[in-house]
Amino acid sequence: MIKTLVKTLKAENSELFVIKGSQRLLLASCQVKLHVYEFSQKVTAIGTNGYQLKVNTSVVVECSDLETTRNVDADFLKDVSRFEVVTNIQRSDGVFERITFDNLHPFEIDLHGDWEFEVIEQYDLVKKLAAF
Repeated sequence: MIKTLVKTLKAENSELFVIKGSQRLLLASCQVKLHVYEFSQKVTAIGTNGYQLKVNTSVVVECSDLETTRNVDADFLKDVSRFEVVTNIQRSDGVFERITFDNLHPFEIDLHGDWEFEVIEQYDLVKKLAAF
């Protein structure tokens, strides 16, 4: 499996939310970069060189320079059921579009640094970002 970085998009006016119980809480304002990856696999065939098979496209949301609205520690995070990021992304025509990434899968959380999430089960949104 080959993982290729297709593009990196910078976002503006980004906010990180958490869902705890039935409440949606603003956790932080942050700087967001979106990394769009494509996964492919080389398939070989008898008598030919083979071909690349595009398997999947994914997006990693990187939050840095977090300005938290509350104290965040392991006790706070253990009750979080979901993470969301709401941000503005500039399209190729210059217009900013408001994008909501909900149900993000935490990939890496550094309480004193950057947080990374993987966008899951939002296939239309991933395709849209790949076209920006």
